[in-house]
Amino acid sequence: MLMLRDGESEGLHGNQQRKGKRMSTLRVKRCDVFRWVFLVCIFLLVREIPVWAADIVVPDNYPKIQQAIDAAQPGDRVVVKNNIYTGEGNTNLDFKGKAITVTSLSGPSGCIIDGESMNRGFIFHSGEGRGSVLSGFTIRGGYSATNPNDPYGKNGGAIVVESASPTIANCILTNNQANSGGAIYMLGGSPLIEGCTFSGNYANDAINSGGYGGAIYCYIDSSPVITNCLIDSNRSTLEGGGIAAIVSSPQITSCTFSKNKSQFGGGLANDSSSPSVVNSIFNANEASTTGGGGGIVNIFASPTFLNCTIVTNTGEGAANYTAHPSFTNCIIWSNTRDEIKLDTSSTATVINSDVEGGFAGTGNINQNPLFRSSSDFHLQETSPCIDKGSNVEGLPAADRDGAPRIINNTVDMGAYEYGGALVSMSSTDLLASEPGVNKAKFTITRKGDLYAPFNVYLQYGGTAARGTDYQKIPLTATIPAGSAVKILGIVPLDDDESESDETADISIIPKANYLIGTESQVSIVIKDNDTLVSITSSDTNASEPGSNKARFTITRTAIDISADLRVKVQLTGTALNGQDYKAISSQLLIPANIASKTFVITPLDDVAVEGTEQVIITVLAGDYYKVEAPGTVTINIADNE
Repeated sequence: MLMLRDGESEGLHGNQQRKGKRMSTLRVKRCDVFRWVFLVCIFLLVREIPVWAADIVVPDNYPKIQQAIDAAQPGDRVVVKNNIYTGEGNTNLDFKGKAITVTSLSGPSGCIIDGESMNRGFIFHSGEGRGSVLSGFTIRGGYSATNPNDPYGKNGGAIVVESASPTIANCILTNNQANSGGAIYMLGGSPLIEGCTFSGNYANDAINSGGYGGAIYCYIDSSPVITNCLIDSNRSTLEGGGIAAIVSSPQITSCTFSKNKSQFGGGLANDSSSPSVVNSIFNANEASTTGGGGGIVNIFASPTFLNCTIVTNTGEGAANYTAHPSFTNCIIWSNTRDEIKLDTSSTATVINSDVEGGFAGTGNINQNPLFRSSSDFHLQETSPCIDKGSNVEGLPAADRDGAPRIINNTVDMGAYEYGGALVSMSSTDLLASEPGVNKAKFTITRKGDLYAPFNVYLQYGGTAARGTDYQKIPLTATIPAGSAVKILGIVPLDDDESESDETADISIIPKANYLIGTESQVSIVIKDNDTLVSITSSDTNASEPGSNKARFTITRTAIDISADLRVKVQLTGTALNGQDYKAISSQLLIPANIASKTFVITPLDDVAVEGTEQVIITVLAGDYYKVEAPGTVTINIADNE
C-alpha cells in the first residue's frame, strides 16, 4: 500500500480541486460560446422573418399626423384621409429618422397640409434615407420667417432637408415662402424628389438682399435627384426662380421649368455647382437683370445639359460667368437675348445641338426646330432635329414623356423623341358573361405626342380563345390622332357548353417606338351562362296562420359550382309578397359549392275572409345561367277565417 507523506494528500486534493475548477471554468466558457452561437443563430433567423407592416390611419387611429408618426414602426404606413390639416401636430412634422411611409389616402388634391403662413410642413433632420417616404400631399401656406429663432435660417417654407435623403413623391407644393428655398431647403443629403409640382412659391430674403431658389434651394453638399417634376411660376429675389444650387450637385431629369422669375437664373441658377440636367425643358422663364440668364445662369459652375430644350425665355438661354457648361443634343432657340452668353472667363462645349444663330461645335445646326406649337415642344415630322443628336454615353432610356429615347438608331435633339410614346393598359371592368350582353372593357393609354394616330400591338392568352369564346378584337390597337386613349371591349360568344369561368389575358407586345408602363396587361373573366337553373316544389300547399308552410327548391346544374349564384325570381299571383306571406327577395342566393337550395313560403295571418290565394314563382333569365323549362311553380295559401 502506497503511503503518502504529510501534505501529499492535501496536495493531491488541492490539485484535484484546481483541476476541477479548470474543468468547471472550461465548461462555463463552452456554455458561453454555445450561448452566443445560439443567440447569433436566433438573431439571423429573426432577421430573415418578414416584419408585417401596419397601416396607421389619420384620423381614425390618431387625430394628429405627428401622433401617428410617433406610433409608427419601421415599415409602417401612416395613411392620411382627405382633409385640410393645420396647427400643432399637423405641421412641422418630423419623421425622427424612421423608415416609414406617410401618404395620403387618395392623392394630393384632397389631402392638404396648410401652414397658414406660420409653419412648415415637414422637417427631415435625423439621417432619414430613401425608405422614409412622403407621398401624395398638397403642402401650402408654409412660411418659415415668423420664428426669430428658426434653426434653419428661415429657409424652406414647406420642407427642410438637413443631412438626410428621404423620398418626396407625388406632392404639390404651392404658395409657400421663405428667405431661401420657397418650398424646399436642403443642406447636405441626397433626397429623391419625383413626380412633384412646384407652383407659386417665393424666396425673398429682404434683410440680407438675398433670396435663392423660389421652389428648391440646394445648399452646400446637397445632391438631390429631382425627376419628372413641374416647376412653374415660382420666384426668387436673387438667384434661381425655380431652383438654385450653391456648392451642390443636383441630378435633374425630365423636369419642366416654366414661367419662373429671378434676378439671375429665371429657371435655374448654378453657383459653384456642377449639376446634371437631362431631358428637361426651360421655357418662358425670366431674368429681371440683363445678362442674368432667363433660362439658366452658371457662375463658377460646370453643369452638363443633355437633350434639353431651352426656348422662349426672357433673357439669355444660358448666361455664364467663369463657367464651363456643356450642351449635348440640346435645342436652344428663341430666347430674347443671347442663346448662350459667355463672359471672357467662360467656355462652352456644344455638340449636336440646334442653336439659333449658330454655335461652333461638332454636329451643331442653326435651323428652326419646328415644334408643334409655341407651347408644345414635340417635334413635327419634318423637324431638322430628328435623328441629328449624338448617341453619347449616358443617354437615358426614355425621353421627357417616358417614350424611348432612341427610335431610329440615332437620338433626336431636344427633350422629346419624335414618334414615340409611353403606353399602358388598364381596366375597371374585368367581368364579362355569355351571351355577350355583359361586356368587359380595357383601355390603352399613351403619353407623348398626340398629333398622329399610334399603333399598339397586343397579344391574347388565357383559357378563353379569341374568336371562339369572345369576339375577335384586333391584334393592333390604333389610338386615334388627338387622343391619348383607345377603349376596346371583350364581347363573349354564346355556346351550349357548360363551362367553368374562363380568362382572356391581354398584354402589350414590346416594340421599338414605345416603352411599356407598369400596367401592361389585364385579365378578363368570362362567366358561362350554360348553368341550368330549375325550380320545383314537393309541397305546394300552405295555410294561415303560418304553421303549415310550403316549400320550393331552386337547383343549378353546372360543371363548376364553386361560386355563389344569385337567381332572379318574379313573385306574382293573388297573394301579395310581404302581406300575405313573409317577404321573399327577388334575388335568391345559392351559396358556393351547393347545387340546390330550398326556400320557404310562410303565410301571414290576417282577419280578412279570403279564399285560397296563389303565389306564382317564376325564375327569370340571368347573366350567368339559363332557365330550364317550365321555370315556374305555383303555391296555394289557404285562408283560416
